[in-house]
Amino acid sequence: MKSNEDLANRYLRAAGIATIWVDLDDGRVAATDVATVYAPEGCAAYCCHRGDEFRLANSLSAWKLSYAGAIPLEIVLKLEDIAAAMSIGLTKHETAVDRALAVVEAINSEVESFGKTGHMRELNAAFKAAREADPTLRYTDYVYSNKVAMVEEIAQKVRRPGK
Repeated sequence: MKSNEDLANRYLRAAGIATIWVDLDDGRVAATDVATVYAPEGCAAYCCHRGDEFRLANSLSAWKLSYAGAIPLEIVLKLEDIAAAMSIGLTKHETAVDRALAVVEAINSEVESFGKTGHMRELNAAFKAAREADPTLRYTDYVYSNKVAMVEEIAQKVRRPGK
């Protein structure tokens, strides 16, 4: 069965969440345009809207070149300053992951309540119709695909307009 982390990763991707981090040992700066539930160990990791991570990384790298000898903590603080100056919202990676997992938990709870609301009957009927079209379809995969659709629908509501 697919995991909650898989659904949370899908949420982060669909919501357009990226990651930027600073290595706390040597001050290296890195960014990725798709956040995942896992961040590199030994790093100060932040999430922002996709596209902003590279703007931040470029500005921070330019600052690092002009300010040789900066220690990792100074680099992290400068990242926060640059983000504020550029009006880019930064969220600690752990917080972004907690939010994504909360969305997944809400969806799991909603699916569990389908039996009480009558939606389970609709889901089962739709599965039977889909199974007729594809006899290899498994029920767990069908339910998971519905959860994915719910995750992506919610993620689209928080995605930055125009992205």
